[in-house]
Amino acid sequence: MCAQPQNVGGSSGRTATAGALRIANTMGAALTDRRVLDDIETGALLSVTLLLMALAVIAALWPVVVAWPLAAISIWLVINTCIRAW
Repeated sequence: MCAQPQNVGGSSGRTATAGALRIANTMGAALTDRRVLDDIETGALLSVTLLLMALAVIAALWPVVVAWPLAAISIWLVINTCIRAW
């Protein structure tokens, strides 16, 4: 009988991805009024709302603080896309 492969790392990435998907599902439900949100989902929605509000205020007051990281991420995506296309 073959031994089952050991789970070597990567669980935190899966957990983060699952959390992001749950928040995205909650945001979609709130924006489209698909269903009534639970108390736990309302807390997550409030957290995302406050984070986006803070980002909007920072972008309005100091646009460079937002522009440089977005430019860096865009350059990184362009480099990765070019390497994969090559």
